[in-house]
Amino acid sequence: SAPVAVQCSIVPGMSASTDAERDLPAYCSNTDTDEEQEEEQDKWSDWNDSAAGDEDEEPAQSLFDNTALPSAEAAFQHDANAHGFDIRQYAIQERLDEYGIFRCINFIRSEVAAGRDPLTSLKGGVQGAAWLTSDDYLRPAMQDDALLFFDYEDVVATWRSQQDAAAGGAAGASPGPSSAALEDEVSRLRSENEGLREALATLAAACIPDELKDDAGRPAPSASAGAPSDSGPSTSRTGAAAGPSRLGRDSGLPPPGSGRAEVERAYFESYGGFGIHQEMISDKPRTESYQRALECNPSLIKGKAVLDVGCGTGILSMFAARAGAATVVAVDGSERIAGFAKQICKANGFSSEDGGPMTVLHGKVEELPGLPVDKVDVIVSEWMGYALLFETMLDTVLHARDRFLRPGGAVLPDLATIHVAGASEEVVGTTFWKEVYGFNMSPIAEEVRKGRMRDANVLLVKADSIVTEAVQVKELDLCTMKAEEQDFTADFTLVARPGSGAGPVACHALVLWFDTDFSPRHCSEASVKLSTSPYAHPTHWAQTVMVLPEPVTLAAPGQAASAEGPAVAQSISGRISMVRDKSKHRSLDISLEYSASLSDGRQVKHTMLYGMSVITAP
Repeated sequence: SAPVAVQCSIVPGMSASTDAERDLPAYCSNTDTDEEQEEEQDKWSDWNDSAAGDEDEEPAQSLFDNTALPSAEAAFQHDANAHGFDIRQYAIQERLDEYGIFRCINFIRSEVAAGRDPLTSLKGGVQGAAWLTSDDYLRPAMQDDALLFFDYEDVVATWRSQQDAAAGGAAGASPGPSSAALEDEVSRLRSENEGLREALATLAAACIPDELKDDAGRPAPSASAGAPSDSGPSTSRTGAAAGPSRLGRDSGLPPPGSGRAEVERAYFESYGGFGIHQEMISDKPRTESYQRALECNPSLIKGKAVLDVGCGTGILSMFAARAGAATVVAVDGSERIAGFAKQICKANGFSSEDGGPMTVLHGKVEELPGLPVDKVDVIVSEWMGYALLFETMLDTVLHARDRFLRPGGAVLPDLATIHVAGASEEVVGTTFWKEVYGFNMSPIAEEVRKGRMRDANVLLVKADSIVTEAVQVKELDLCTMKAEEQDFTADFTLVARPGSGAGPVACHALVLWFDTDFSPRHCSEASVKLSTSPYAHPTHWAQTVMVLPEPVTLAAPGQAASAEGPAVAQSISGRISMVRDKSKHRSLDISLEYSASLSDGRQVKHTMLYGMSVITAP
């Protein structure tokens, strides 16, 4: 499928991505017009306003009993009074970051649900606590838990400020601020933040169209969007949210509602424009892979019934019709583009109205009452999003498979794999600022790095920017998989790539890409691999880049650390999780944990969350 409006960063203007600019729908933020920038600011305002409202207004349940409270704040107070436990104070005491807080909440709820008292183990502190490092507790123990939506930024900032002050005092520096001073500073920052939110809300109320406001004249929650990155235009195939969000790793998607409906409307309408389809069709590796699979495997297609899920202009359907398919059913959720697909198939003599094999249907596959045929022999779909799984279109393909594909039928493509590798500083976009006409502009370089750490960045990566061996972290078999297999966690180890340099190499980012296969299982006459690897011909998917907060220098293959050289690691150990964001339909959370042991005895260890989320607009 094609780019739709997203809150992640597609980064143009770098040497690796000068031709990666995209023709996206009007509400996507990769345009330079004042009007578009104003709209993006409105979305940012909505996001802040919605986040503030969620904290105060979402009903919440006590951690320890079934008492329902009007807000998360009320739940915290209830638990403090009734049970002597406030998760915020506990987080400050035990120095829990957002992940630790989420794990703690889900641990408490799991223990209470099992009839056990979690307070006994919590009072002993978190040292050695199994729940603190277990990914099982990143899975919400209670659906739509308002305590997981609460903004704990001030909580984490409080203990970090205390930690910094203590470290300064231990080092013999000037005395750090007192506890009262720290509380005053936190209070001041909170007041300043609330003032900014009010100002943004006022701006949003003045600029947001009436149809996106609620009865009180405020921006509706469905108008919210992720925060834009400072690093460049925030666009993408459908979006990337900055900062921590919930890792809902159960397989359920959010129930139908206004927010989901708005995302669906925006998603399908984004495919009504022609620029997106021109971009996809012009992507030769993509289009020619499908053409070869459909037209060069006559035993698979000739005389068979084919279903095209998300047909767009109908080009894949017409490949199948030209290859001799007896029946081709093309389905698209965009009413406008489905209408043009009907005209196109008629203009090329394939329309069933004129005795041809092809029928075009408008609608969501999940809502179709049926097809012109009971079962099909082949399902073809170009469903892949950035980092493979963004957009959640695979859910629709699997629904079509389970409902309409005959036993033993083919899904094209039938295999998909996700790969990860380390990359040099070039992909971060900071090298330009290190030396500009003889001047050191490294402060800008550091700000660019920070900005790009907020999002998953979609850009073309040159092969010579890859500094480690690639590792496959996931394989999906579309003929047999279940929808929940899209949510996964995988461990990996990266080592320097032979030929990446004569000496140590610095890894500044991790790069994700995917391959899809039309394997010999179904395409026995002509199997095809469609790769979005940096080593393959560039595609419109480019690659997905996750900038690391701390680079790791890796020793060259077969070389030991030198006493005179930089501290190096032999490898980077990591764990990556990709999870459909339950709170934002068609969005994706990517969490990353990585560590490395350096030759000077130091340890590098970080945990990050990168989001890709849908932006909606009128």
